[in-house]
Amino acid sequence: MEVTLGTSTPDLLLLNYEGDAPACNPFAGTTETPNPEAWAVPLAVFTATVDAVNQGEVKPGAELKVAEFGGMVDGTDCVVPGSSPLKEDETGLQFLATYLVAPASILGVYARGFTK
Repeated sequence: MEVTLGTSTPDLLLLNYEGDAPACNPFAGTTETPNPEAWAVPLAVFTATVDAVNQGEVKPGAELKVAEFGGMVDGTDCVVPGSSPLKEDETGLQFLATYLVAPASILGVYARGFTK
């Protein structure tokens, strides 16, 4: 979809340590107590206005939250090496995926789309 990005706010994606499968919960079967904030992933969450839709159920004019890995954490700018971070007021084609535990996210760190 084509979106125009608005303001961004920093956020943290906190990992879920539920379940007993080690592939989903690295603390499963141990006596260690997980600290979700210790493994938090920094995000920059943008308010985006949908300009055009190529595929999906979202309608032009809709507002949604778009997250990308990286952003400010305690005054430190966290950037994914080799990436080109999104910018406020940027318009472009974005490849997005939605998840139950987070805002709409860039589909792959490097496959985010194209800017105008």
